[in-house]
Amino acid sequence: MVEGYMDVVALAQHQIHFAVATLGTATSQFHLERIFKMVSEVIFCFDGDAAGIKAAVRAMHTCVPFMTDGRQARFLLLPQGEDPDTMVRKHGSETLTELIANATPFSEFLFQHFSHDLDSHNLEHRAKLATDMMPVIQAMPKGLMRSMMLSKLEDHTGLNQDTLAQLTAVSDKPDIDNKESSAQPKPDQSTLANSKDAEEPVAAGNSETDLPPDYVLNDQTWATEYHPEHNQHSPTNSHQPSHDHGFDHRHGSRVQNPAQAAIRLILRHPGLAEAYTEIPEHLRYLRMHDASILVQLLEICQQVQSQLQRVPQAVELQSECADLEAWPMMRNLASLESLTVTTDHSSQLQEAIDKLHHHYFDQRFDDLSQTLRNATSDEHINTAKQQLKILLGEKETLQKQQKSR
Repeated sequence: MVEGYMDVVALAQHQIHFAVATLGTATSQFHLERIFKMVSEVIFCFDGDAAGIKAAVRAMHTCVPFMTDGRQARFLLLPQGEDPDTMVRKHGSETLTELIANATPFSEFLFQHFSHDLDSHNLEHRAKLATDMMPVIQAMPKGLMRSMMLSKLEDHTGLNQDTLAQLTAVSDKPDIDNKESSAQPKPDQSTLANSKDAEEPVAAGNSETDLPPDYVLNDQTWATEYHPEHNQHSPTNSHQPSHDHGFDHRHGSRVQNPAQAAIRLILRHPGLAEAYTEIPEHLRYLRMHDASILVQLLEICQQVQSQLQRVPQAVELQSECADLEAWPMMRNLASLESLTVTTDHSSQLQEAIDKLHHHYFDQRFDDLSQTLRNATSDEHINTAKQQLKILLGEKETLQKQQKSR
C-alpha cells in the first residue's frame, strides 16, 4: 500500500502489479477490512520523511484490531527524499522488490515505535513501555499473535511472567467485576420501560441536553461496556441482535453514552469530523464497542471527504455507512432530534470526546488499582505504582489542555 495513485501507476509501469493507494487519505479500518478480505498480508510503503513516518505509525495503529493469526502487516520506510515512484525509476523494480521483501514486520515496528528514546535500564522507562503498549496489545484479537506480543513485551521490560499475567488478566476482565462499580444501584428497568419517555420522543428545548453523559439511561451500562467478544457472554445483552450493539430501542429518543452522542453529531453534521483528522488514539483502546464504531465513522468521513474534495452532506455520509454492521444503531442515532436549542455542535462533540478520554483514564486506573490490590510481591507493587504515576501525569496534562481551550 502506497500513498499516491501516481506511485501505483509508476510501479505498474515497472511490472509491480500488487500496489494500491488510499488516494490522499489516511489508511482506515474501512480500507483494511476490504484488503484483508482479499489477501492475508499488506505491506505499507511510505516516504522516509517525518510525514511518512507519521503516516506509518497511524497505519500501524489502524492495523492493531486486524492482526489475527495468519494475517501479516509489514512496513517499509524508503530513504529520505524518495517515494515509490522515484525509487523504482532510479533503481529499478528489482531493488524495490528486494526492499519490500525485507520490510519490517508489524511486531518489530510496533516495539521500535514505543521503545524509541527509552532506556531499557531505566525502571521508569520500562514502566512507561508497559503502560503504553499494554492497551495496544490488549486491542489485538486473542490468539497466538497476541500471546507472542505479550512474551516479547516481557523480554523488553524485564517484568516476569507473573507480573505481565496479572496486568493482562486485570485488563481483560469486564469492568463489571469491579466491586465499586457493581455495588452502585441500577435503575429499575421495569420503571424505565413503563415510563412516558420510553414511548414518546423528547421535545426540542427540553432541559436535558445532548452533552453526554448528562442523560444516560444507566450510567453503569456505558461505563462497563467492553470488547464485543465479552459482550456476547453478557446476560443483559443476550436477547439483543448483535448488529444493534447495545442500542436500547425502547429508549430510542436518548443517546446512551458519549460515543453514541459523538456518532449522532457527526452523522447529522459531517463537517465536525474535520477537527479530528488525527483520530485520538485513546478511542481505539476503550473497552467500549461504540467507541470503535466512532473511530470507524471518523475514518469513513476522511475517506469520503478525500474522494469528494469537500465536506460530505449528511445524506452522503450516511449512505456510505449503510453497509456497516452497526448501521441499524447508527441510523437510529442519526434520526434523533437535538434535546436543546444550541447550535454549538462543535463544543458538544468536543465534550463527548473529552468524556471518552477521561473514561479511558478511569479504565486504566481501575485496572492498575486492581493490580495493586492483587499484588503478591514488591516487584508487582513497584511496577503498578510507576504505571499509575505515568497515568496520573498524562491525565493532568489533558486537564490543563482542556482548561486552556
